[in-house]
Amino acid sequence: DNTVVALAGKIDFDKAVKQVETLCGHWQTTKPARDSAEPRAALREVTVEDDKVNRAYYLMLAPAPAFGDDRRYAASMLTEVLGGADNSRLHWALIDKGLAEEAQAAYDPHDGCGDYFVFASCDPERLTEVREVIDGEIERLVTSFTQSDLDKLRNKIATGVTLAGERPGGRMQRIGRRWTYLREHMALEQELERINAVTLKDLRDVWQAYPFSPRTVGVLTPKR
Repeated sequence: DNTVVALAGKIDFDKAVKQVETLCGHWQTTKPARDSAEPRAALREVTVEDDKVNRAYYLMLAPAPAFGDDRRYAASMLTEVLGGADNSRLHWALIDKGLAEEAQAAYDPHDGCGDYFVFASCDPERLTEVREVIDGEIERLVTSFTQSDLDKLRNKIATGVTLAGERPGGRMQRIGRRWTYLREHMALEQELERINAVTLKDLRDVWQAYPFSPRTVGVLTPKR
């Protein structure tokens, strides 16, 4: 009763259900409960010095919308613009200018909560400058966003979701995760509609509600 089976492909559904029942029907029930209460975010910073590293590493976590919150589509777009794999604000402000070797941002939705993630690695002497650039890009993230930016981003994300849905593994992950968290199924077409419905106002609203704060920060540097 704490297992979700997700299947994708040309399936004989009734036969598959019977097979799962044969394999798992004798398992003892445990009546598990899920605590989806949002944890309290901490405004905290931890610095670790280690003589085995020669670069500085910066990691920041901050609260973001939960998996069941429709604002997650806008939150995903914000982090894609901020620190996606290519053509992101952090890439051009840090990597392209030689201030950092790595810089990225991501959004990870969970059951009852979510988090923003920002990471960078650089020369220890430039860590303060890198952090200032990250803070500035977060602060300007929404005000510098245009409708053209949004149109391109929606197309990019919709294409990625569609391609993931073409692979059995991607389809099973999507089905299984949504059922585990929300006990519901959403067709791919419905999800694409929600992605394409995101507006500039949605981006501003989610940034106001979840402004990458309070931040829990971890810093790893060489031992002095």
